[in-house]
Amino acid sequence: MKSISTWIAVVVLLASCGDTKDDQPIFSVVITNATEDTVKSFGFDVNLPAIDSSFHLVTGNVPVDFQLEDRNENEIPDKLHGSIDLLPTSRYTIIARPGEIGSTPAKRSQVISRLIGSSEDINRYEYTDQDQWMLDGIVMENDVNTYRFLMRAPFAVDLIGKRTSDLILPDVMLVSDEIDQWGGDILAEQQSLGLGSPALCLVDEIYNLASFDSKEVVVAARGPLRSEVEIVTRGVPVRDEKIDVRQTWQLEAGKPWAEVSLEILTQTNLTLQFAFGIQKHEDATAFTQGKQGVMHFAYTWGPQSSEGDLLGMAVMVRDQYEIDNFLADPHNSFYLAAPLNNKVEYRVMYHWSGDPLAVTDEVQFINIVKDHARQYAQQPVVEVDFDLSD
Repeated sequence: MKSISTWIAVVVLLASCGDTKDDQPIFSVVITNATEDTVKSFGFDVNLPAIDSSFHLVTGNVPVDFQLEDRNENEIPDKLHGSIDLLPTSRYTIIARPGEIGSTPAKRSQVISRLIGSSEDINRYEYTDQDQWMLDGIVMENDVNTYRFLMRAPFAVDLIGKRTSDLILPDVMLVSDEIDQWGGDILAEQQSLGLGSPALCLVDEIYNLASFDSKEVVVAARGPLRSEVEIVTRGVPVRDEKIDVRQTWQLEAGKPWAEVSLEILTQTNLTLQFAFGIQKHEDATAFTQGKQGVMHFAYTWGPQSSEGDLLGMAVMVRDQYEIDNFLADPHNSFYLAAPLNNKVEYRVMYHWSGDPLAVTDEVQFINIVKDHARQYAQQPVVEVDFDLSD
């Protein structure tokens, strides 16, 4: 996976093969926010064809931050992820104009995926229980929250609490004194799956993804505006079958939530549901459920961090799926969702009393969850046009 600075070089190099003198716009993106909400750092994607010139994005005369990604790994950017603030009931036209991109956006999202003793991040990894990870796993972070994919059973999704919007340096270990000023591990996951880590459910039995034939990790994006980690777990035993599952986690700059996509890759006659939820804690509220428009949400709240600080965790999923719950597990409270076309999407989020927002009240936290559930249900509309010949 190339950095944004590398892709600037790639796109500028391609410009030498084309005519960049013409100021004809290359493509446009129209974003309509029909809601009454101000949307900060709204992330939008554009699937790119081969473009033979460098370009930058503007709305009016205001530059728009973006990053380029090579999802096909063919040395040519094929996806653009941009970020823009949207006012209520507003419409923005973003134009891609020829010319150098200019300054790189500030780094607000990253992935740290290093083995102990290595100075290089890993983009592709096949799991072995012999490896030891810096930070005890793969860390996906933005300027609000940090999620850690533990590389050991039961492969929980752990949470790291930030006291600052600064990003952690790759060589800072969580056990060091330096981490105290930045934040620290806030979730004692123990035997739970943490927050949002998926499992499979068949009838009334949960099958987590800790038993498998192989596990592969791909870091598809490293920021500066959006990070993405894909984990494919193959050969999960369910009854007499082996099931392959893909989970994809995205974390955009400025967002307290991570977006999760799950997919069953195996053809099967089993009636499987995806299970995902929140770990149980004796000092926290029960798995409290609600609905905001078309969005189901559930949360817990209380002094459930590893140090007894106040911590709220939440899950949000659309009602397009057949939704149920499974609360009998001793370590986790689960939503159950029947896949559509083998897929399920949901979001997870958290806040704790030590973060810059200083969420110290359950009512404050649930109002934040409801706000994000409402915005999740009413996304701004993005339209892309590559035919600007008129």
